[in-house]
Amino acid sequence: LSLVAADPGMPAVVRASALADLRQDPVTGAATRMSAAKDNDALIRLGAAESAEGLPVDERLATLTPLLRDPRRAVRVTAARNLSSVSAERLSGDAKTAFDAALAEYIAAQETALDMPGAQFNLGVVYENTGKRDLAETHYRGALRIDPDFTAARANLAVLLSGLTRNADAEQVLVEGLK
Repeated sequence: LSLVAADPGMPAVVRASALADLRQDPVTGAATRMSAAKDNDALIRLGAAESAEGLPVDERLATLTPLLRDPRRAVRVTAARNLSSVSAERLSGDAKTAFDAALAEYIAAQETALDMPGAQFNLGVVYENTGKRDLAETHYRGALRIDPDFTAARANLAVLLSGLTRNADAEQVLVEGLK
């Protein structure tokens, strides 16, 4: 995947897909991913933003921070989503301002589809990442109201509740899922 992502002879869509497929790997092709974030093609920058999710924090910051000001909205919001799990203290000044603006764009986009469990889940994840646990719970529960079989929302809600030492509530969420 790393070789495909780095090959300028490949179509942009192929390179971007290869980049995105690397997102869960913290090691393979890190330099390729970081370099792709500077590519002239927006599709490749989007693939780089998606793939940076799995990079170690310092490399994720180096890759995604410049993309927060990308001219393409999809690139900006993907960068913000994938930086939402990084401690807010790691961003300062212009980077923090750009992050806040891009994250607001991401949230606004998700809010246009609150009748879809995926949008509710996406907001739950971002709010949990940014320490807004009450909003995270609300959106995880919203996803489950729409789709009671949404396992990822159920698992995230149970982990969130457990982390808040609400173990009985977490257990109830899991028991309801078994039904």
